[in-house]
Amino acid sequence: MTFYGLGKEGSIAFVSQSGGHATRLIMDGTRRKMGFSKIVSYGNGRDLNELDFLEYFAEDPKTKVIGMYIEGSKNGKKLFDLVKRVSTVKPIVLWKGGRTSIGAKAASFHTGSFSGSYGVWKNVMQQAGAINVESFEELSDTLLAFQSLPKIKKGNIALIGGFADGAG
Repeated sequence: MTFYGLGKEGSIAFVSQSGGHATRLIMDGTRRKMGFSKIVSYGNGRDLNELDFLEYFAEDPKTKVIGMYIEGSKNGKKLFDLVKRVSTVKPIVLWKGGRTSIGAKAASFHTGSFSGSYGVWKNVMQQAGAINVESFEELSDTLLAFQSLPKIKKGNIALIGGFADGAG
């Protein structure tokens, strides 16, 4: 499904706790020729949450890479276990909101999420196999890289630089 008459079908799934970030990725992705299998914005997660969508995307044959924007999770242990299982099959690019004390307060008001310590979150998600990113731009670049490159097998290394401006 395309949004706002934009976007093309592809292999990137994106699940976001923020409708604004989902819309921004659609707009940026359209400009950068990203192809989306599915995009979901789930807000406060009262009915369905990041766990439900991550399980779905793990089984979705049209999805090759999963992007996530999460402000917090109500079940960190289950999220860790799920990311650990899914990341062995499909890359998970994770952008965590509410990383600072002010950001955590904003996330709490926005979706009712408790975000906890970002350092702990980042290390735990990295141990589970997620690719942590620090900004919207890094999220977008990383998703584009996974869309554009063939699957990297164990033992191979890819070094990418200068997507935006050719430097690096």
